[in-house]
Amino acid sequence: MRRQFLPQTSEEWALVRRAENDGCTGVIDWQVDCCRMHDYYYRHGIHWLDGLPVTRTQADAAYRQCMQERAAWWNPIPVIRWIGVRILGRGLRYGRFAEVSNQ
Repeated sequence: MRRQFLPQTSEEWALVRRAENDGCTGVIDWQVDCCRMHDYYYRHGIHWLDGLPVTRTQADAAYRQCMQERAAWWNPIPVIRWIGVRILGRGLRYGRFAEVSNQ
């Protein structure tokens, strides 16, 4: 079975919202829940529900998917923000990712 990285129910989103996060850092607060989920993965390096390790690549992919599912098909912001976190992401600063390198 393929692992689901996006919360699916309002209760699952509530778990993500309660975790420590700073929302959409350095950009306008658009799709804040996607930013909160991404922050959770960056801070903890584990899946919010099953506790298994999450890599930076998986966290960034889930962030992009989350924003794309909520945006119009033609909206470039999800891709632009995904590129931003891939280039400027500070996930290893928190020291929790399963990956050894900062991919």
